[in-house]
Order: sequence, then structure tokens, then C-alpha cells
Amino acid sequence: MFPEEVIRLCPRLNNEDFEKINFDFNDQFYEYFNKLIYTHPGKTTMELIPLIEKYEFTPETLELAFRLFNTFKCTYYGVCGPFIYKQERWFPVYNKKYTDNLILAEENSKLQKENDELKKLIAQLQS
Repeated sequence: MFPEEVIRLCPRLNNEDFEKINFDFNDQFYEYFNKLIYTHPGKTTMELIPLIEKYEFTPETLELAFRLFNTFKCTYYGVCGPFIYKQERWFPVYNKKYTDNLILAEENSKLQKENDELKKLIAQLQS
């Protein structure tokens, strides 16, 4: 379904993680979460936490959820995930034109960061 080089960028659960799983997600949450990541690609775990309104995540539980979705492709792929973790940022795996979309998402994330830095600089100069 997805190229192997893409799947290798999707972190999966390890043996110790299975004991930590205690989520109560439903089908509506999977669709919500997938849409959220598609509309906010390239965000860090900490940037995503305040955006997620339908579940209370910590940094550890959010990363565990990403790995859960990546591990069980028969259950979640096509509904939620898979998700790439690259340079401490999360990206959805796009079904079409994956490479172009990933490049655009990374550039968007970079520009958002630069924009935030420039806003801070302007605020400092106006003070």
C-alpha cells in the first residue's frame, strides 16, 4: 500500500509499550484525529496537544497513540494513519503524491516557525 521507505519513517510499538496502552478511542475519534493531523502537518508533539480537543493527551500518551496507529495497519490504515515522525515533527502519510505533499508540509512548518520568530522580534522592537 505504501512504499517501504515511507513505512520505515513511521514509529511502531515495542514490547514494553503494550503494557502502557489504555485508550478508549472510538471510530469518530480516529476520523477526527486523522483529519486533525492532515490539517496540521509538521507539528511537534507539544504543538499538537493543545489542538486536540476530543482527548486529553500528555506528550507520552500522544506519542504512544501515534505508534499504536502505525503498528496495526489492518486496523487503522485508511481511517487513522500511518504517521511519519521526522525531525521531531509528525506528518500524515499521503496516499497520493506523497513526496510533494511532505515537502510542502515541511516547508509550511518551517515558514510558520519563521513567522512566529518574526512576530516576536517585531513585538520586541515595538516595546
